[in-house]
Amino acid sequence: MRVKRTAPGKVFLSGEYLALEGGSAIILSTKQRSRVSIEDHKKPYNLFYSSALDQYFEFSVNDNFEVDWVENDPQSFGLFISLAICELKIKPSKALISIDTNEFYSSGKKIGLGSSASIASAIINVLDEYFNLQLSESAKIQKAVNIHALSQDNFGSGLDVIASCADSGVVECNLKMANEHKWRSLKWPSDLYIKGVITSDQSSTKMMIEKYNRGKDSNQIFFNKLYSEINHLLNQISTAWDTQNSAKIIELMQEYNTFVKQLNEKFNLGIFSDEHKRLIELARSADIFYKPSGAGGGDLGLVITNSEKKLTHFLSVLSDSNFPVIDLR
Repeated sequence: MRVKRTAPGKVFLSGEYLALEGGSAIILSTKQRSRVSIEDHKKPYNLFYSSALDQYFEFSVNDNFEVDWVENDPQSFGLFISLAICELKIKPSKALISIDTNEFYSSGKKIGLGSSASIASAIINVLDEYFNLQLSESAKIQKAVNIHALSQDNFGSGLDVIASCADSGVVECNLKMANEHKWRSLKWPSDLYIKGVITSDQSSTKMMIEKYNRGKDSNQIFFNKLYSEINHLLNQISTAWDTQNSAKIIELMQEYNTFVKQLNEKFNLGIFSDEHKRLIELARSADIFYKPSGAGGGDLGLVITNSEKKLTHFLSVLSDSNFPVIDLR
């Protein structure tokens, strides 16, 4: 018997930090997908295969549903195996579990597209079917959220897992909706274009959120005023998506980005690395919108426009400047 499931990655288009406070976020499920499978095999032990390491790891499961790695330990690459088995309280026997995240890599480097949320969603679904657990959709989402939270030391909003479980293109969600395992599916405007731009930067979402929380605690009056203004703007962005007004979406996202810059400067977050600053300048010269992806400071930026002509020109500029570009949808 072999069961296979896939789940998408994600990028936050707006609301990434404010989602932590209950604000509305617009999230795109990307074309990059993790692929998780489980199958019977004839060896007298369990095996885990990691595409990232291109390596097999033998493991057993004890009576407390803890994974024991027999010889080599895959470390973080095997984390979701351990977390999912403990969460679901299952004991695989003579099983081969594979996790393929190749689509989240570019030139040997993993890109910040939410692979962990993707794996969390796919592995819960694949184990649910293989072991015939018959969990409800809501229960599967909650368990995916649980293991992802554990993998991130309970940092983050969990909305990335919701987007991965939803697997329905672009969605709107907030903490209240996520706690009820709900989201709102949106339609992508036919004249809106998006590309991902890869930089050489690296950042830790956990560390970015820690800095954000420290900044918020130290600047409560500033933050409360800014949050009120941003929350109003996020509601306007939601309306623009409903009306399929691509020009308005971009205009409001540019306005949202000015608030993010204020947060960045006040809290010293490091969202805008030198490469991101350079890309913003290149985009400004080409009259096109660019923003760092997610918590910022990392290896991915987003180009968003409603002009195919401007996009074609800007992609040429990026190529000349040696910035790799990836499709996201």
